[in-house]
Amino acid sequence: MSLRRTPSLSRPALVWALAAFVGTSAAMRAQTVKNQAFGFQIKTPKDFRATPTNLGKPYVLAKFLYRRPLETRSGYAERTPSITVLVFPKKGTKAGDELARLVANPYPDYRSYAKQVKARNRLEQVEESSTKFGRRRAIYTKTKVLEPMLESTDVVSQLHAWTIEFDDATYVLELRVLADWERKLATTIKKAPKWFKLIRRSGLEHVEPPVAAPSDAELLAATPDGRLALRSAQVERLQQRARDGLPASWKSLVVEPFLLVYDSEAEARYARKLAKHVELLWNWLNAELGHIGVDHPAGGVIRLFDASNDAIAYQGSRTADAYARDVREIVLYKDRDSGYDRVGERLTSAMVDLFLGDKNRLLVPALPPWLRDGYSRYIRSSVLRRGKLELRIDEYDMEDIRDAARAGFLPAKQILSAPCGAPEKELAANAPQALAITHFLMTDGRKNETYEKLIPLCMRELEKRLRNVDAAWRDEILIELGMKPDPKPKPEVPADPQLRLKFYEEQKKQREAWQKKYDAWRNSVYAPVFASVFGDWTAEDWSDFDDACRKMYRR
Repeated sequence: MSLRRTPSLSRPALVWALAAFVGTSAAMRAQTVKNQAFGFQIKTPKDFRATPTNLGKPYVLAKFLYRRPLETRSGYAERTPSITVLVFPKKGTKAGDELARLVANPYPDYRSYAKQVKARNRLEQVEESSTKFGRRRAIYTKTKVLEPMLESTDVVSQLHAWTIEFDDATYVLELRVLADWERKLATTIKKAPKWFKLIRRSGLEHVEPPVAAPSDAELLAATPDGRLALRSAQVERLQQRARDGLPASWKSLVVEPFLLVYDSEAEARYARKLAKHVELLWNWLNAELGHIGVDHPAGGVIRLFDASNDAIAYQGSRTADAYARDVREIVLYKDRDSGYDRVGERLTSAMVDLFLGDKNRLLVPALPPWLRDGYSRYIRSSVLRRGKLELRIDEYDMEDIRDAARAGFLPAKQILSAPCGAPEKELAANAPQALAITHFLMTDGRKNETYEKLIPLCMRELEKRLRNVDAAWRDEILIELGMKPDPKPKPEVPADPQLRLKFYEEQKKQREAWQKKYDAWRNSVYAPVFASVFGDWTAEDWSDFDDACRKMYRR
């Protein structure tokens, strides 16, 4: 694997013309950003800085964040004010259809976008009026966004939006700020028509269309090498798109088969440490899990932000770190509170999901409890120490294992055959021993020829049985678990408190009913795997295995 720095490149059609820009921790001067291809220019207000736009949302043309997060007056939440430029093509004309192809906006207009993207929040329109941006007609709306945090507490933001009509598209300039801090940005809001304007487009023909993931039909029709080629081609284009969209303050490193892009505020030394972790972990995954199935995993993009609020703004959600499967992107941030090990844990979790997902997308969802709570958790405990990857159980988990050992381990057969859907209390009680068994199999157990093969055998047999799952059920699982976009619109959350409570109760019932169906399927898949791997074990074999596990934790 190579580890090298790559220059930040720019698409000819998307030239970021940054003028009079100086970034400091105290203040930031205004900057002029000119996007000739999509035909707009924005002179950002003082104290706002450019941040990358989401790889999976090409209809978001530009995004800017305030220099720091702001807290609610109560102090229980903080959000960073943001400015976003969006485009909604008008289909039916040649120019509008071409724009639609290039930005792949799934929403026909801004109202649909706000309704769907903010589905988990409540929206209350406060004001609407006509205005002008230059010679263009525009509609200004002010919307109160109530973001449920606790049963009785909402985080309240004000969403100011200017919808500007163009011949073949509608542009939207959006500014979001906590309601408690709206007065601080009152001048900025008032002057919006002066700092945003539409200009003549040129160079749109050089803009690359969005990078689509290979379809299920393409993947199923291809050979294993063919599927790798399809995924690798997607990764190559995604990585180039990630480079092209970097603001001036961002840099990149190649860590085959990944591209690491990072905010220079997060420091090059920190990024190099993360890159080393990526390299070592990918080598380990190939050595330990490469035997599963017939497919070969590809890489992706890893994006490192300096702060959690920047990562949240990038994703447009409440989650700071995540793995976006559709664009093969792992989003992380420099965690100053919990330290690097917590960042490494998030990285490992996402890379394992990517790796096993390329092997078989149903593999992680189908893991039985002992592999989910034991093997999966064990892998995620990897840490980087002195430039080397170490897999070891932390002291908190080890203490739980010792407590379970002192109380008396259950027979290993009971743990390894435990069904999905058991009461949470029972699964939680079994988790330390599942981790203990995994730890044993990955360390002392490797000295025994039979025990050494147990985890690889289980994983291979499980993957083999997942290859011919009914396509409709497969899609239902992936959609329900958030691993595939849901084509159906999300239901609206009622504004009335009583109706909202009933809505959440109904949603909970539906989830519980589906979970029972899902657990029954997982059990039906794993039962023959258990029989295949452990079917010829005698009572003596199980007793010997129990003794070996207990011996390791009596030291």
